[in-house]
Amino acid sequence: EGAGLRGGYSTPESLANRDRCRVGQISLYDGPLAQFGEAGKYGDLFVAALRTYGMLCIGLYRFRDTSSSCDASSKRYVITNPPDDFCLLPTDQVFVLMQFDPGVEYRSHRRAAA
Repeated sequence: EGAGLRGGYSTPESLANRDRCRVGQISLYDGPLAQFGEAGKYGDLFVAALRTYGMLCIGLYRFRDTSSSCDASSKRYVITNPPDDFCLLPTDQVFVLMQFDPGVEYRSHRRAAA
C-alpha cells in the first residue's frame, strides 16, 4: 500500500501501439498556436504546426456567430481544409493529427541543405 501507480515494462509490441497518431483539438485562444489566433492566416498556421510540433492541421471548429452580442449562439461548425489566406479568430479551435503519445518529442526528419 502507498506505492502508487507504477509503469509496466515497455515491450516492442507496447511501443508499437503508441507509434500512431490521434485527432486533437488545439485552441487558438491560448496554447502553442495562440500567436495565430488574432488575424493569423490558415496557411501560416498549417506550416508552423507541422514544422514546429509535427501536427497536421485538417480543419477548424468555429463559432457560428462571431459577434459578441448577448444573443450570439454558442453553436460551432467545422471548416475542413480552408484556403491558405483564410483568416483565423482567437475563438477558433484547430483539428489536428498529432503524435499519440504526448511524451514523445517531435523530431523533424528533414535533411540539412548541403
